Amino acid sequence: MLRFGFLCSVLALVGGCSDTTVIPPLSSGGAGGSSGGNSGTSGAGGVGGTGGTGGTSSMGGTSTGGSGLGGSGGTAGVGGTAGAMSIGGSGGGTAGPALTLGDATCYGDPISLTPQVSGGTAPFAYSLTGNCDATLDVSGRIQFTMCPSVTSTCSLTLTVTDDAGAKASASATVTGALKRFYVRSDGDPNADGESWGTAVDSPKVAMDRVLGHGSGQVWVAAGTYVALADKQPVLTMLDGVPVIGGFSGNEEHATDRANSGNETILSGDRGPSGASPEDSETVVVAASSTRLERFTLTHGNNTGSGRDFGGAGLLGDGVDRFMLKDSRVVGNTALGWGGGARFDTATHVEVLDCVFESNSADRGGAVLFEAADSTVTRVTFHGNQATQGGAIYSQNAASTDFAECRFEKNSATYGAGITFVGGSAFSLSKATFSENTGGRGSALFINGATGSIRSSSFAGNSGTDVGTVAAEGVSDVVVINSDFQSNKALGGGAGLSCATATLRLVNVTLTGNEQVALLTQNPAASITLVNSILWGNPKGEHTGTGTLSATHSCFQTSLSSDTTNTILSASPFDALGSTGELLLSTSSPCKDIGSNSDASAAFSWQTLTTQANRQVDATPVDAGRHYAP
Repeated sequence: MLRFGFLCSVLALVGGCSDTTVIPPLSSGGAGGSSGGNSGTSGAGGVGGTGGTGGTSSMGGTSTGGSGLGGSGGTAGVGGTAGAMSIGGSGGGTAGPALTLGDATCYGDPISLTPQVSGGTAPFAYSLTGNCDATLDVSGRIQFTMCPSVTSTCSLTLTVTDDAGAKASASATVTGALKRFYVRSDGDPNADGESWGTAVDSPKVAMDRVLGHGSGQVWVAAGTYVALADKQPVLTMLDGVPVIGGFSGNEEHATDRANSGNETILSGDRGPSGASPEDSETVVVAASSTRLERFTLTHGNNTGSGRDFGGAGLLGDGVDRFMLKDSRVVGNTALGWGGGARFDTATHVEVLDCVFESNSADRGGAVLFEAADSTVTRVTFHGNQATQGGAIYSQNAASTDFAECRFEKNSATYGAGITFVGGSAFSLSKATFSENTGGRGSALFINGATGSIRSSSFAGNSGTDVGTVAAEGVSDVVVINSDFQSNKALGGGAGLSCATATLRLVNVTLTGNEQVALLTQNPAASITLVNSILWGNPKGEHTGTGTLSATHSCFQTSLSSDTTNTILSASPFDALGSTGELLLSTSSPCKDIGSNSDASAAFSWQTLTTQANRQVDATPVDAGRHYAP
C-alpha cells in the first residue's frame, strides 16, 4: 500500500523506509573516563552505517572531580555519519543526559523527528537552532512545517538540559527527496511529467504520475484547468503530496516564481457560461499532511442540500495537517454547508494569506468548520453570502483562531461575518469587520460558544435585528482592546447585544452606534465594562432587563454608580487617526483612570498608545482602545 507524508532514515544498515517518525538510535560509544575527568573513546562506525555516539562521562562515584567531558563522535563508516558528541554529568554525581538524533530524508510534509534521551535527571528542557522550517514542542519533538525542496538540505541542533543543569546536544541534517511532476496547460497527457519540457496537461494526470512513482510534489504553471469529466473534481489531492501553482513554466526553484501574476486557475466550469449540471461539484478535494499553494479555485457548483453537502471550492472533510496558502477561492456555490470550503472533523487546518470572495451556501458562505480545529491568518472574506455565517459558520466544538483577518460586505440572516454555535471555541485577534449586512449579528452571531475578541475593529456594519455582535444561548465572550464605530442594529445593541450570555469588555470604545450601543435582552444577560468608553451613541448607551456593571470607564450618562467611572460632558476624542483610530485628546478625562490590573491581565497596554502624538501609555492606564505607537 502506498503511503505519503512519511520519513525515511538514511542509515544504510537499517535499509528501506518506514512510515513512522521515530529515529533509530546511533550505536553506543566507548566508556567514559574515570573520576569524571577523562573523555571516553568513540565507537566505531559500521560498514555502510552510522558512526557511534561519543562516550558519556563516567559517574563520579566518590570522586570530587569536576564535570567530565563526553567522548568525541565515532568515526563514520562507509556511507554513514559520525556520531554526535554528548556531555556527561558532573563528577561525584549522576551522569548527565545523552541525546541521539539521526539524519533523515523527507518524502512529505509536514514530518517530525523524535529524539532519544537517556540518563540525566527529569524534567528536561529543550532548545532548537538551525535553518530548518521547524518548531519544537515541550517533549523535544521537532515538527517540520514543510520539507526542504528536492535534493536540498537543512540542518538543526537540538539541546537538552536536565533538572541539574547538565546539557547534551545533537545535530541532524534533513534532505528533501520529493520528485517533481510538472503541469502546463499546453502539456501532453501522455508525457512523463518529469520536467517543464515534458509536462502533462492536467493536475489529475500529474497525480497519476505521483501514484506511479510512490511519492512526489506537483508544480502547475499559469493557466486554466478544468475537470476531465462532468461533475468531477479538477484535482483530488494525495496525502503528503504538495501541489504548488503560480509558475510561469520555466522555474527551477519555487522561490523563482514572480510575487504576483501567473494566475493558476482550477475551474469547475465545464458547461455553458454560469452554473450548469456539468460543473464540478467540488473543485479540489484536499488531503492530509500537505498543502495547496498559489491557486484560484472557482466555479464549483455543489447542488446537494443539507449539512452533508458542500465544499464547492474545496472539500477538506477528515483531513489532518492541511494548509491552503496564497490562494483565492472565488465564486463557488453550494446549496448545503460551506460554499468556498468545507472542513468537517478535520485537524490542524491552516488557511494563510488567502482571499474568499463571492461564495455562497446555506451555512458558511465562504467556509464551514464543523468539529474541526484550524488557524486562519491574514485572510480576507469579501462579499460572501449565506443564511447563517455569511463568511464563516463554525459549530460542534470547532476550535478556530483568526489573526489579522478582514470581513467586508458579507451578508447573512445570522452572523453576516461569522456564526459560532454548538460549543465552538474561538479567538479573534486584529480582525476588521466593515460594511457587513444582515439580521441578527451583522458581524458576529454567537450561540452557545466561548471565545475572545482582541485588538479588533467593527465599523459600518448594519442589521435589521439585534447586535453587531450578538451573543446568546449560554455563551461566554471577552472583548479586549477593541472599538465599535457607526454600526446600526434596528433591534438595539448596535455595538453588542446579550441574551442568556456573559460579555466582558476591557478597554473597549463604542461611538456612533444606533439603535442603543448595548442591549441586555433578558435577566440572564450580563455585560461587564472595565476601562471602556461610550460616547456619541445617538439612541443611548444601554437598555434591557439584564445586568450591566462598569468600573474605571467613561460615559455620557450614569450607567453605574461606581465612583471610579467618569461622566463625560464633551467628546473625549481628538480627531480620528489616519486609519479611523479613536485617539484621546491630551486633556481627555478618560486618560489615567483605568485599572492597571484588569488591563495588564488582558493585553500589553504599556507598549501601545491612545494619543495622536503616539506616546505609549504609562501608569495608570487610559480608558478605551489602544493602538500601535
